[in-house]
Amino acid sequence: MGRNFSDWVVASSEATTESKIPLIYRRWAAISAVAGAMGRKCWYDQGEYKIRPNLYVVLIGPPGSGKTLSLQLPYNEVFSALTEPFEPTEYERAEARLLWQRYVPLTAPLYLLSDKATDVKIGHCMSLVSHDTSMLSVKHQDQMDDSSITVMTEEFGTLMSRAHDDLHILLTRMWDAGRPYDHQTRHSKSHRVKGPCLNWIACATPQQFIDRMPEDAGEQGLLTRIIPVVYDGPDIGITAKNKRSYDHHYVEALRYDLGQIATIGGEFDWEDRTLLAKVQAWLDAGQPPAPTEPCMGPWRQRRHAQVIKVAMVLSAARNHGRIITNADWEDALHLIVEVEKSMPSVLARFGRTEVGRITDLLLQYVEKKGGKIRTAELKREAARMVRNPGDVHTTIELMKESGMIEPIGETFVRAMKPRGETPSATIPIVPKQAAV
Repeated sequence: MGRNFSDWVVASSEATTESKIPLIYRRWAAISAVAGAMGRKCWYDQGEYKIRPNLYVVLIGPPGSGKTLSLQLPYNEVFSALTEPFEPTEYERAEARLLWQRYVPLTAPLYLLSDKATDVKIGHCMSLVSHDTSMLSVKHQDQMDDSSITVMTEEFGTLMSRAHDDLHILLTRMWDAGRPYDHQTRHSKSHRVKGPCLNWIACATPQQFIDRMPEDAGEQGLLTRIIPVVYDGPDIGITAKNKRSYDHHYVEALRYDLGQIATIGGEFDWEDRTLLAKVQAWLDAGQPPAPTEPCMGPWRQRRHAQVIKVAMVLSAARNHGRIITNADWEDALHLIVEVEKSMPSVLARFGRTEVGRITDLLLQYVEKKGGKIRTAELKREAARMVRNPGDVHTTIELMKESGMIEPIGETFVRAMKPRGETPSATIPIVPKQAAV
């Protein structure tokens, strides 16, 4: 039996036209679910290393914007049905298998950690679920250990902490999905992760994202591995409806297709040499359209890998052949470019002093007000942020001197366009040769 949908990401993210949840959230939640179903057993051979499809997606937006609700269909109703508990009783294991084996026959279940994850818990859970996935690969007959799990963090602060170095190291290593890894902290025993691969989706407000991430996240590499999906629109409001707008049969069809995706294993390749040449030309040209904002410098280090990851996910969402088509590549690049437009609104605030963060927030406030507000209103907003009332005048003057705002007469101020910088040149990594 073939699949029910020609594109799982579209089927999940556009399950109903009545949803008020921002499409960008629904789309990336669906992409994340497919990436989690693929796991370590799928890869693209970059030559010196392999790129796996696992993603770190953080949905960022104000309270009430629908971040958590976007996880309901792809994760709570579909992905979770294909999972098994990490340390189940015999009854729990039997009950779970009755469900997931309806959708993923003859293979292992998926694994989802969603209850107050910590680095110790993640390492422990990954050490429990390692299994051999060589049977799914056409080209690989050697044993391939797979410890893939997905972590869903509905509240960013329940996992991330600025001072938690062990967690930052673990997240960095698990995104790379490289060699076996022994995770040990000062307060726990070592956990052997034979086949590292972590897929992570989280929800955060802009302030949570800044406050909880380490200040050196850009330099130490964690930030470059995260795809911040930022929505700055209005909240979605409250509805009196008590019924979902998609039925049980639709959910069942999504579960079946995600189960089919979970059976994909092996190396992904380009559809032909023409696409290979196109990707190489894109790398040689500096990955256009490349973001030019200074704060996007660290992100550009792994930008090409992020696009390839998403292209692999779109390929698996559409067909079983492990072939990245031109449409997969173009759509993946479009999706990355789309989220890059909003990234500077949060990435520009990393590594800043407290004064720098406050002036950034005040500038955003002016821009939300149409770029022009009364000076008195700006001072009132500044008074809410600074520690000492006497710092209000100093903060406003600093914004004027740095060119962030300029006065209009004695009553108003307006926001000024920030100065950009030309990004430093990067050395492209040549993609592997496509099979003919």
